[in-house]
Amino acid sequence: MLSVIYGSLASLVLLFSAAVHLYWGFGGRWWIENIIPQRNGIAILPTSGPVAVCGFILIAMLLTVAAACVMIHSGLADEPFPSALPFASLSVKILIAVFILRAVGDFNFCGIFRAPDNTRFAHWDRGIYTPICGVLALLLLLTF
Repeated sequence: MLSVIYGSLASLVLLFSAAVHLYWGFGGRWWIENIIPQRNGIAILPTSGPVAVCGFILIAMLLTVAAACVMIHSGLADEPFPSALPFASLSVKILIAVFILRAVGDFNFCGIFRAPDNTRFAHWDRGIYTPICGVLALLLLLTF
């Protein structure tokens, strides 16, 4: 029962994040200046153009697939084919590792152990992005 609750919460966060990435992929500009790491005040990744559009849409698709795997693993959704449950459970284990790694960070731009800086991204990474990744990892872990 609790795994359904934890899976529901994690799926909602993943689907909301997918929707926001899709919004950016289709040209939305709200909040975009806060999502890209910066070096010396210059974004290290593009926020517009074909590379950014493809990146945002790809991330949205991956987050949607992740949410589907979490829903199947947690029993929120039926398996689309008989052998989907083991794949979904393995996917959730991989997601746990991914979100833990993202929360820990790359020791440079993002995560708990990122290099200190005063950029907008660093402020929001410290306050929102890294904690969300940690909470997602914990919620996913609790689905087992």
